[in-house]
Amino acid sequence: MTRQTLTALALTFLFLSCSFAKDYVLEVGQNLLLPIHQSDPIKISNGKIISWQDQGLQLKIKAKQEGFCTIKAHDRIYNLQIVSQQNSHLFKNFVNLVQKMKGLKANFINNQIQISGQLYRWKDWQQLNQLALEKQHTYTLTAHVDSDVQLIAQKKLKPLLLQYSQLIPNFKFQPQPVVYRLEGNQNQEFDYALGLLGVPVKTYKAEQISKQIKLNLAFAEVSQSSSETLGLSWEGSFKAQLMSSFKDLSSLTTTLNQAVGKGSISVLSQNSLVCEVNHECEFTDGGELPIRTSGFTNSQVTWKSFGIRFKFLPKLLAGETIKLNLNYEASYPDAKMSINNIPGIRIKKLNTSIFTKNTQSIVVTGLTSKKSSHTKNGLAPFAHTPLLGRLLGANDQSHQNYKVILIVTPQLISSSR
Repeated sequence: MTRQTLTALALTFLFLSCSFAKDYVLEVGQNLLLPIHQSDPIKISNGKIISWQDQGLQLKIKAKQEGFCTIKAHDRIYNLQIVSQQNSHLFKNFVNLVQKMKGLKANFINNQIQISGQLYRWKDWQQLNQLALEKQHTYTLTAHVDSDVQLIAQKKLKPLLLQYSQLIPNFKFQPQPVVYRLEGNQNQEFDYALGLLGVPVKTYKAEQISKQIKLNLAFAEVSQSSSETLGLSWEGSFKAQLMSSFKDLSSLTTTLNQAVGKGSISVLSQNSLVCEVNHECEFTDGGELPIRTSGFTNSQVTWKSFGIRFKFLPKLLAGETIKLNLNYEASYPDAKMSINNIPGIRIKKLNTSIFTKNTQSIVVTGLTSKKSSHTKNGLAPFAHTPLLGRLLGANDQSHQNYKVILIVTPQLISSSR
């Protein structure tokens, strides 16, 4: 078989396998003649929005109501978008604009302009928004938004979202953009502003929206006398216990401030984490220790990580009861484990769980036990770091017993914020 014959067969195959497709925009009541012979088998989807009549060599179509219809005849496809006379001019403006953009297509569904496909450029989104603003007409962007465009959109639209406290602070991509609003917090002005940006607003009940929990963390060094004031058990291993004598975070803060003023408590660090319910979040504090090793011809430096790591997994139960799973890991250089003057890394792992309520504080004890003084002669990597130095035992012994505790106060972040 010659090369010319093979080429001809390939072209014939491609021609036969490729479907012909054409798009039409019709106004309600408008007629259209399609080159479909009365003997051709046809398939019509959503045929209720049109009527048709065979006219020998042509098929006469009449648009009856708004919607989208597809007619297939052999390898030919005809896409009919039917809109009212009032919306026809507006829709054609969007169609003409979208035709200049890669990956996008305009549709008119449920009396609403929808832009589908793939949105690759922020510039294209801006042009769609400009047209919507000029025509004072909303649309819905159902297209998949490219990740780079998502980042720009999050930054550009954040100030608008923050004006409305009833919304979750940031909108999401799934992968289409959408903003969630709590049931009973409608705002027509805001919905219209988002509609001009192509962003739909969905209404959810409070229990349908994934809650977040803010964990307020306070690391403190307490004396034995102050631990009794706080209602803590001085002796014992790693564990978590409720601070039942304090109703909320403010009452605990007041007591801590009074103890700090007396010198019986020293706050080493205060931090906060925002965790999704049923998702793990983490707090770390540490560094890297340089280790020099020598060979026959050269030497090199490698780095070993050390420090502390807390992992929290909050679970929300009925009645705003919170179950908090806590994993604690401490790693630090230990001269007793040295080999050829290279210090080993000792690792301590502990875990526990506890049930508490919203704003009800938990205290974690048994992190370390030592004697404390104002002189720091511990291991060089962390002797002068307040939190690490206390937790990893980088101090000498002195006059009074102290222990490091972690106070965790969970706060539910309302879905309406």
